[in-house]
Amino acid sequence: MKSSSARGAAKISLIVVAFLVVLKVVVAALTGSISILAQAIDSFLDLFAVSVTFFAVVISSKPADEDHPFGHGKVENLAAVVQAALIFMAGGFVIYSAIRRMVEGTMVEQAEAGMAVMLVSIVVSLILSRYMLRVAAATDSMAVEANARNIAADVYSATAVLAGLIVVYFTGIIILDPIIALIVALFILK
Repeated sequence: MKSSSARGAAKISLIVVAFLVVLKVVVAALTGSISILAQAIDSFLDLFAVSVTFFAVVISSKPADEDHPFGHGKVENLAAVVQAALIFMAGGFVIYSAIRRMVEGTMVEQAEAGMAVMLVSIVVSLILSRYMLRVAAATDSMAVEANARNIAADVYSATAVLAGLIVVYFTGIIILDPIIALIVALFILK
């Protein structure tokens, strides 16, 4: 029961994060916003991390066998380490892209679409992370907990992106978009 709950949470998060990736990539392309692109990259890495979590939960739920007399539970610890490495790489990429955008000074188009996507992302990420934290506590799954905390961190960065897009929309100060992207990168790295 416990492993099936962790497996179910991983499946749900896989579907939800895939939806958010597609949504953010489309809107990042539509708006030209580097901060939304940063969120899309972060969500794509979340998708990869969720996939790793799902397979780790499936493998760790296997009973002990001749080759693994203590079971397969250590796979979840490895999944948590992989997720940390992915987060570090995402942060570095966002920092690079934001600095490049500051130098180039590209405009943000259709900021309203970006604001709407960030609002959807915030709500969905809040609901998903809270659900996954409950499942992680009930199943004692380290991989599900790491994934839940990773998704919870997206709420803060999406809120920063939303705030930045609102300011850009009302003031026209385009430099704020890459500055917010840098802040997102710091949240990703934290």
